[in-house]
Amino acid sequence: MNFFYRLVRFVCRIILLLRGMRFTGREKVPVTGGMIIVANHMSGWDVVAVACALKRQVYFMAKEEFFTRPIIKTAFKWLRAFPVKRGAPDMKAIKRALELLRAGEVVGIFPEGHRGKADEEQEPMSGMIFLMEKAGVPLVPARVYGTDKFMDPRSKPGIVIGAPISAEQLAPAPEKKDRRALQAREVMTRIRGLEL
Repeated sequence: MNFFYRLVRFVCRIILLLRGMRFTGREKVPVTGGMIIVANHMSGWDVVAVACALKRQVYFMAKEEFFTRPIIKTAFKWLRAFPVKRGAPDMKAIKRALELLRAGEVVGIFPEGHRGKADEEQEPMSGMIFLMEKAGVPLVPARVYGTDKFMDPRSKPGIVIGAPISAEQLAPAPEKKDRRALQAREVMTRIRGLEL
């Protein structure tokens, strides 16, 4: 874990704790080995919540647009995030993610791609299933609560992490052409089922 990431996480964790952020299920995160942490997406605070919930460094996939802004681009590079093009397979991002996973690192993905409302179901991208299969690593589901109203003192923000999911646990009939899309939806259903 690099120094800048450790420093930023320390400061952000203090902010989250002062705000009353609750962390549940942190003991379910594997302490070693490659894994993909996947979470729902409601606000920019989601990245902070996921990073602070894990004791390991998370290498986040971030939309390419962030890397066109000089200050944000520099900060993201220091935090070891890497860009991904949305809307079509991005081979460069896929290659980078596989390198990290095979090296035993943690890759962070928000499968819905876009921020949504707390009760809104979005179509998830199936890239997480592809990466899980190719790298031979588990998915670790996480559900973030209340970050869409983080500045509202009445909201109760939190994050709950579920047990790792292996490829074998997401195996519908192999003849289905849209197998990965179905599996991605199942993962999001499991995420929405996590409760604090």
